[in-house]
Amino acid sequence: MARGGSSFPTWTVGSNVDASPWLTTREAAGHARCHTQTVLLAARAGELVGYQRRAPHGSWRFKVEDLERWMTGTR
Repeated sequence: MARGGSSFPTWTVGSNVDASPWLTTREAAGHARCHTQTVLLAARAGELVGYQRRAPHGSWRFKVEDLERWMTGTR
């Protein structure tokens, strides 16, 4: 067990940004510093390019480049 009484690994949202170009909704929200619902609403509205796995109820994935474009307002 790790010191401090916790056996869980510590990580921060968006910590794997350099490891993969794909982000989950939670990671994208952490990277953009907004709520997960904001990211999902933007994706559903077509403002943010995202890829939904197994539509219509699948999880979303976002490319870092697309998220950066959405955050800066460029297309």
